[in-house]
Amino acid sequence: MKRFKKYTLIIPSCILLAGGIAACKKSFLDKAPLGTLNQQILANEAGVQGLLIGTYSLVDGEGSSGDGIGSAASNWLFGGIAADDAYKGSDPSDGGADWLPIETHAVTSTNPSCSQKFKLCYGAIQRANDVLRTMALATDIKPEEATTIRAETRFLRGFFHFELKRIFNMVPYVDETVVTTNANVDLSNTTDIYPKIEADFQAAVDSLPETQPQVGRVNKSAAKAFLAKVYMYEHKYAEAKAIFDDIIPHGQTSDGKPYDLLPNYFSNFNPAQKNSQESVFAAQTSVNDNSSTAWSGEPNGNFGDILTSLTMVVLEVAAVFTILLMI
Repeated sequence: MKRFKKYTLIIPSCILLAGGIAACKKSFLDKAPLGTLNQQILANEAGVQGLLIGTYSLVDGEGSSGDGIGSAASNWLFGGIAADDAYKGSDPSDGGADWLPIETHAVTSTNPSCSQKFKLCYGAIQRANDVLRTMALATDIKPEEATTIRAETRFLRGFFHFELKRIFNMVPYVDETVVTTNANVDLSNTTDIYPKIEADFQAAVDSLPETQPQVGRVNKSAAKAFLAKVYMYEHKYAEAKAIFDDIIPHGQTSDGKPYDLLPNYFSNFNPAQKNSQESVFAAQTSVNDNSSTAWSGEPNGNFGDILTSLTMVVLEVAAVFTILLMI
């Protein structure tokens, strides 16, 4: 009798143990990595807005793979120095091997400043696509809010593709359908991407509001200005002029100020007067918030704009406004 009772306890215990091992064989190992943010965690309004702000944050060229002297959207290196509007300065050993070839138009594909710009822009494009992919999984975002987020995201995706197109010309266009796990995806650079950049900016024009709750967010007038700028690069001057004829008298900043010229041109370079009536789209920066450290050890280096007084990607568009207003 004692032996029988002994087996009646052992057999059920073995069955339970075997069942437990079989049950936890997969689930025990199927754990989300600690310290990571996956789509399931971010698939809500707060998470999607965070991803969107992360995309905006790369306009100043800081915070992703490739950030450096050549990465900012103000393009002081690929624009100002290459066009002789600015001079590298300092001594020959200070970046001379990288920056002087750009100044003298003798740059090669091995120039690290080129890879900085290339990586930073595609990093930003990846962030924009992450916004769209993650938002598709979210269930708590109101339709009108989703429309605005999608429009902002497509503007930013178009913006960074435009940066790549202007500097490198024939580059791949990458949208939210492109994932790194798909080995068969076509990322050739044999097709002109201007039509797709136009499509992103046009989508932004169609769906963005006239004003935004935060001044750094792009609005409808800014999207129109950049679409017109793309037309200018494509030599579609009639299409560009039609847009400029509309937004010069009727356009406004994200916080509702009618577009106009400042009394003094140099005020565009005064940080105390940023986001003025001349501002079409400007990177927003902060000071002493411990979010980053520059090469010199100071916080908030904004490394891509380390040699400029103010990050304002608006200036090229504002210059077009200035010329047209003077005609």
